[in-house]
Amino acid sequence: MLALAVVALAVTAVAAWVMWEATQIPSDVPNSPDLAVRSAQLRVDVVRNILGVGAGAGGLVALFLALRKQYVKERVDHADQENKARIAEDTSYDATEKRVTELYAKAGEHLGSEKAAVRMAALYTLERLAQGNPSHRQTVANLICAYLRMPFADAANIFALARGERVSTDLSKDTLLLQELEVRRAAQILLREHLIRVSLNENKEPASSIFWGPLDLDLRGADLFDFSMHGCSVRTLNLLRARLHGFTDFESGDFEIFDATDASFEGNFAFSNTTVSDYTSFICAQFNGSSSFHNSHFKSVAEFDDASFFDTVSFSECSTGTLLARGVEAIGVPRGGKHVWPKGYELVRSDGSEMWRLNESANVPLNMPSRLSKSDVQSSDCPQPARGQSPRRSQRPSN
Repeated sequence: MLALAVVALAVTAVAAWVMWEATQIPSDVPNSPDLAVRSAQLRVDVVRNILGVGAGAGGLVALFLALRKQYVKERVDHADQENKARIAEDTSYDATEKRVTELYAKAGEHLGSEKAAVRMAALYTLERLAQGNPSHRQTVANLICAYLRMPFADAANIFALARGERVSTDLSKDTLLLQELEVRRAAQILLREHLIRVSLNENKEPASSIFWGPLDLDLRGADLFDFSMHGCSVRTLNLLRARLHGFTDFESGDFEIFDATDASFEGNFAFSNTTVSDYTSFICAQFNGSSSFHNSHFKSVAEFDDASFFDTVSFSECSTGTLLARGVEAIGVPRGGKHVWPKGYELVRSDGSEMWRLNESANVPLNMPSRLSKSDVQSSDCPQPARGQSPRRSQRPSN
């Protein structure tokens, strides 16, 4: 500010000196009364102009100072507003996280309730939490999957109950089992509804806010009933040793990794028009109903080693990157149909038994993808059968 004042004074002094020098009468000009009067008037005008220049310079200095003050004030106000907004945002975030934590705790507590209605309400509370908080969707999916992985001792009797049959002498126990079945079905439907594949907008984002994917689903060892991922997009689906009762539907699905190692499919199985982009494992899987892999696309490695089929199976128009089917068995005679194996594969009857094995000479050397190794998806070998027996069972189990 001092420097600006000095500059203004200097400019005024220079202008005053220039104008004052302009009023001086040259020495070679003869003096006269008229010239003296005119010279005096000119000096008065110069003094007036000098004062005007000084006033103008002062005004410019004052204007600059006012602008600088306003600028500083606006900067301070802006910084203050940003600080308040940051504090409000942090407060809101803390409040949201606190509310989310409370909802998690309450939902977890309610999922352990003895009342089916309370467990059902907990599921829908988690759904609402995930819908409003995208960053928590994988966590919510993990909680739902954890609930489905919880042991269900009477899973084998549940369909008999659904048909109205009694499985125990305690009617209240049967009622509780049916209620638990409805809760589990609701959890399965909730996952499917939020993983149905949707189109992407111009920003490569899902066009629907209902879609939660891509997600990872860990359902190892779970008992699932009429499980459907029809038309869904899932990053990784882990069904290691899972038991899938009733009709299982993965038709028109889209998966990166699909692991059904040692899984048991008790009813019909649909995998038609489904794409797996990375790795597929049906090692030691058991298919007790008819199975369809029609027009499915395994873009990388697909392993069916030691899988067992107790009914018709179709791989018509199926495409694979590398297909491994060592020790696959088709047990029993298909009812009203025939097996359709991938191109280049055929069944060879085992000696002295009713089992048929895929011709192992058709197998392609295994080239595992870098993301997974065989040990990653098959944590234990199939049970070693006696000669002439299925790798898992010697006969088709009864439901």
